[in-house]
Amino acid sequence: MTLFQLTAVILILPSSFKLWQMFRRGGLRLGEVFFWLILWLGGLTVILLPAVTVKVANLFGIQRGTDLIIYSSFLLLYLIFYRFWLKLRDLEEKIRVSDAVLIGN
Repeated sequence: MTLFQLTAVILILPSSFKLWQMFRRGGLRLGEVFFWLILWLGGLTVILLPAVTVKVANLFGIQRGTDLIIYSSFLLLYLIFYRFWLKLRDLEEKIRVSDAVLIGN
């Protein structure tokens, strides 16, 4: 195991445990816990078994595993930003409606 792999394990495992504690106290929803656990365990798998990325990339017609990780990261960031944008629009609409009700228009 390389130093990078050991560092990843040392950072991801306690973070996963903390995530579970937050869920048990009611601070997180089950969907949020699954999302982060899948993301972290997927990252840990890629770090510990880098050859897996090449095999998965080849299934998608991509030659290198690194390219798959970069493309997937961009896609994930796009989806996250899009979701935040939708929530922001929803909040803005609720504020407009509340202002209209308070002003009496």
